[in-house]
Amino acid sequence: KLAFICGLTGAYAVYAEELRKGVDLAVEVINSKGLKIGNKNYKIVVQAYDDKTEGQTAARLVERAATNDGNHAILASGGSAIVKANLSVAQRLRFPMMPLWSQVDGVYAAQKGDPYLFSGLPPFSFMYREIMALLSTLDKPKVTTAAMITPNDELGVYAGKQYLPTDLKMAGMKLAGVEYYPAKTQEYTTALSRVRRLEADCLVVNALSADAIGILKEMQSTGYFPKSIVVESPSGLREPFGDVLNGMYVPIIWDKDVTATRDDYVGTGPEFAKLYRDKYSKDMPDFVAAIGAH
Repeated sequence: KLAFICGLTGAYAVYAEELRKGVDLAVEVINSKGLKIGNKNYKIVVQAYDDKTEGQTAARLVERAATNDGNHAILASGGSAIVKANLSVAQRLRFPMMPLWSQVDGVYAAQKGDPYLFSGLPPFSFMYREIMALLSTLDKPKVTTAAMITPNDELGVYAGKQYLPTDLKMAGMKLAGVEYYPAKTQEYTTALSRVRRLEADCLVVNALSADAIGILKEMQSTGYFPKSIVVESPSGLREPFGDVLNGMYVPIIWDKDVTATRDDYVGTGPEFAKLYRDKYSKDMPDFVAAIGAH
């Protein structure tokens, strides 16, 4: 029995729906192929919970899933701030858990060599590293400086003060500045005005989709588009912007065209994309379902 705990409502819902589709698809394939442990065959059953994108709710549901509902494994929450609330529960119960999506390095470092919370995703400190290295090689346009706009929350502070400065230094680029806007608001105007005055060659929009959409719309309305734009999360952006997104850079963790790696159950990128299309009668909007499946 597998517990799926995520923000099916709240700020993370745009990701949770696709994550759940990926988990359900992978479980369906695993059950059809057979899961053998020792000499016994098993079927996986998924029990879903809605943590409402709230840390306290997530921690409470994790404890319930582990102690009362008979789950043998837990996929617990999306978003590092929410997942961090599960850490103390995992440690106290000594119950191994894997977040659906959590990349902030500090979430895991806090376990101090006694881990019960694990991630299948690369740490966020690597999120922009290869993109900055790529941008530094461009000639037309020449990109030598970068700025970031990000919410003033834990991930934003990590990204602005540690991750991006390190990536830029490694790429031989300079940090023009980081502008923070109040977390859980739509007050981007002041931060955007300040970051625009920095006149950086590249703008990194370090924000989840809901905020990224608002920021990009405001950039559209003011005609602010620097030489290059990097967006943390592409989920849900295609619908409101269409071809405006062409030329923007996005860090991706999985690609539907990659055939060099293959999972024993869901296959290569093209194979998983076909499984998704066959089950849900549409193409994948992004790579989020693949993260859930893997």
